[in-house]
Amino acid sequence: MWNGGFEYDYDSRYFLRAGYDYANQDNYLYGLSLGVGAKLSLGATNLTFEYSWTETDVFEDNQFFTVKANF
Repeated sequence: MWNGGFEYDYDSRYFLRAGYDYANQDNYLYGLSLGVGAKLSLGATNLTFEYSWTETDVFEDNQFFTVKANF
C-alpha cells in the first residue's frame, strides 16, 4: 500500500491539492483525491474556505466543505 500527494499554494492564499491512495487489494475503498482552498483576511480575522473530493467505491464519492475562522 502507498499514498502520496502534493499541495501548490499561490501567494499563501490560494491552494490546489491532489493525492492518491493505492493498495494491491481487490476491495480497497479509496483512490484519487482533489481539493482547493482560499484564505481571506477580514481585518483581524482570517477566513479559510476549503473543498475536497475523494474517490471511493462505497457510498459513491465523498465531498467535504470546510470553513475556518481564526481570530
